[in-house]
Amino acid sequence: MSVVSIILVNYNQEQLTIKSLESIRRFLDAKETELMVLDNASRSWEKLQAYCDSQRVLFFRNEKNLGYAAAVNRCIRQASGEYIFLLNNDAFFIEPFTFRKVLEEMRGDTGMAGFHILNEDRSTQYSIYRFPSLFYYLMDMIRLSRVFPIFSDLIRNRKRYTVTGRYRDMYLKGVAMLFHKKTVEDAGLFDEKIFLYGEETDLQFRLVKQGRAILYYPDIRVVHLGSMGTGDNFLKLGYIQKSLLYYFNKHYGRFSRNVLRAFMMFETGLKSLLFLLFNKEKSSGYLNLFRSLRKNGRSSL
Repeated sequence: MSVVSIILVNYNQEQLTIKSLESIRRFLDAKETELMVLDNASRSWEKLQAYCDSQRVLFFRNEKNLGYAAAVNRCIRQASGEYIFLLNNDAFFIEPFTFRKVLEEMRGDTGMAGFHILNEDRSTQYSIYRFPSLFYYLMDMIRLSRVFPIFSDLIRNRKRYTVTGRYRDMYLKGVAMLFHKKTVEDAGLFDEKIFLYGEETDLQFRLVKQGRAILYYPDIRVVHLGSMGTGDNFLKLGYIQKSLLYYFNKHYGRFSRNVLRAFMMFETGLKSLLFLLFNKEKSSGYLNLFRSLRKNGRSSL
């Protein structure tokens, strides 16, 4: 039995996934670990499968893309490790690391651990956030965090990225997550009704509600390219909006969900009008988001 099972999900990005796997093999002390890759119905996957077979990486494939959460859950169920390390396939390591010390930090009531996420230029990538609420969404929407530093600290506190911390009011970006398999199984795994984006937020919120803490461990650093799986920024924003609406409906109720939807419609509608003056492509993108939100109406997600 392995101590840590490392899981990556691939969707139409064979070379990027291979790069991520190679960084793990290069920098990780791989004793008592297993590597698992699941291809989520990509158009082309044969090269990735051949690589996995040659490197003794377990390879699985879904014939239909059921979403990121469903793909991860399938791997978790089949993993032999006591712990699960979930890594985005557009993330990779740049220096040697080991899980030994962070596993010691995870003893007790820790529900999940995350690491120091870097941009491609090695600057810090924001990855610690307060759980979504109407207040924080509104602060971000009207850009108060850019005008007044106090609001920036409420949403993205830069000081947190330098020290180990345990949080019960924050969640970590799902680029690189380490958790005890049984803890997450007991919490119900990832919510498969969330197709893409936000599934880690929902899971961490449930863990915190069960009395668990979220551990931020900066000694392990991971470079994240970001948004490579979708490519289209408006497609990504559409998934994020849908996931947020589902999250609010699930945890805060229909009223909060409908208020959030109203905020989203105001924001996307206004941006569509403003960009109409100098960028018709962006205006069209925001208009499509507005129409999608209006079409959803008050129907449950």
